[in-house]
Amino acid sequence: MRVERRVASLLVCIVLAGCFQDSGLAMTTQASTGETGVTSSVTSSAGITSTSSPSETSTAQDGVCGDGVLDPLEECDDGNDVANDDCAPGCKLPACGDGVLSPGEACEDGNIDDGDSCTHLCTAPTCGDGIVSASEQCDDANLDPLDACNDCVLARCGDGVLQPQLEQCDDANLDPHDGCSATCRLNPCGNGMKDGDETGLDCGGVCGPCCVEDKGCGGGAFCFKGACRPPSTCAELQAHVPDIASGSFVLDPDGVGEVMPLEVHCEVVADECAYTMLRIDDVSLGKTQPAYAAMCAALGWEIVVTRTPAHAQQLFIWNNGAAANLLNVFPNFKKAMGLKNWGAVCRNQPCDFWMTANEDGDVGCMVSFEPSGDGNPGDRIERRLDGCGFEGNWNDFGQHVELPGWVICSPNDC
Repeated sequence: MRVERRVASLLVCIVLAGCFQDSGLAMTTQASTGETGVTSSVTSSAGITSTSSPSETSTAQDGVCGDGVLDPLEECDDGNDVANDDCAPGCKLPACGDGVLSPGEACEDGNIDDGDSCTHLCTAPTCGDGIVSASEQCDDANLDPLDACNDCVLARCGDGVLQPQLEQCDDANLDPHDGCSATCRLNPCGNGMKDGDETGLDCGGVCGPCCVEDKGCGGGAFCFKGACRPPSTCAELQAHVPDIASGSFVLDPDGVGEVMPLEVHCEVVADECAYTMLRIDDVSLGKTQPAYAAMCAALGWEIVVTRTPAHAQQLFIWNNGAAANLLNVFPNFKKAMGLKNWGAVCRNQPCDFWMTANEDGDVGCMVSFEPSGDGNPGDRIERRLDGCGFEGNWNDFGQHVELPGWVICSPNDC
């Protein structure tokens, strides 16, 4: 009977789970997965259950772009994913060149290249904005027609715009025999009036003897517009002496103007022209192009343009086996690659030119493809190294002059 009572008591204790409290062996059950965000529960021997869960505060890792909460890795968060407001997708602040048209931007092409239709400020390019854009030779941030940049084209004698500080006249041409010389100086011997010490209309006195034909002149002068004067270019000389051969001749570049007659080289190419070439050596010219252009402009001429393969070859021979260091050849637009996108200027007008027989317009002499797009419309092509014969080894690199201290000038009238 005692045994049965003890067994029965034991069963009651087990069911009630209270008989083990004094022994310190509390009966405990616990459930947990160990995963973040899973609730854990603990039940004590007294039947009390407690629950716990992770903190609901978000961390930098938990941040979501567009939730309206600025997280450490976000530049902004306006609670939406609208592309063209004050906070771009990805919670980045809007920036020109990001490819998203944002408030205040007139255009957005995904880059900050000034050579296309949208500037690095995300504005449409306009002359006078201070940014040299495609097709502009210059941009001085104003529309003053009397400074060095006129309508975003570099100002020069013969462009038809009078610059009072530099020019006495500008009749939109470089004719040395009319009333405005090729250096933009007033020419009383071509103004169509009998004045000064003239004995006839624009002849006599300082204008040279009056004449009707060449035989009435002498001493290397020929009859130009009724007055005996030296020729100003080799082409003018050839027009009066068709059978001249290549060689040195004395010319007067600006007629009776301030420039004194000088000796030049006339290169006569059969069935083409008598090309005028003058090499000027001056170590003070430096390594930027404006000084070289100014040196030629002082004569009423320009930096030479090689017009044909024969012209380029004969220049190379005459110049002791070296091509010109600069040519009056410019990119048609900013970052223009290949000669197909370049053009020459002769007497302020577009003209044909020749530099290479390569059909792809590469003048890099097999070193690199050139021109590679490193120039603006006002930057001339420059020769960088010897090699490749009369075709030369050329480069476009802004206003730089790689082979400084000399320049070949020409009226470029052929």
